[in-house]
Amino acid sequence: MDRPHIKNWPTITYFNMNGRASAIHFMFEHAGQNYNEDFVTFQTWPGRKEEFGGSALPVVTLPDGMQLAESVPTSIYYGKLWGYYPRDPMKAHQMELIIAKFTECF
Repeated sequence: MDRPHIKNWPTITYFNMNGRASAIHFMFEHAGQNYNEDFVTFQTWPGRKEEFGGSALPVVTLPDGMQLAESVPTSIYYGKLWGYYPRDPMKAHQMELIIAKFTECF
């Protein structure tokens, strides 16, 4: 189902499938944050890559136009922003170790 695009919400750009953007989607949903979805296809992605400075997907475009690229740093950013990121350095290390192992799956 297509959702309306709201100008003052962040936009998550990714393929219409589970993958590297899933953690970002889950955090937005769990935090009750509004967002737009911008789905690309494997056919349209090469023509749109320039819009994102050559970055790989996923990309979150903020309402002011700033772009947050790559799933891990973007997930960490939102984790810190919404209180999901551990303050204890050892717990943060353990969490990042899990992220690193998970990322290898993709």
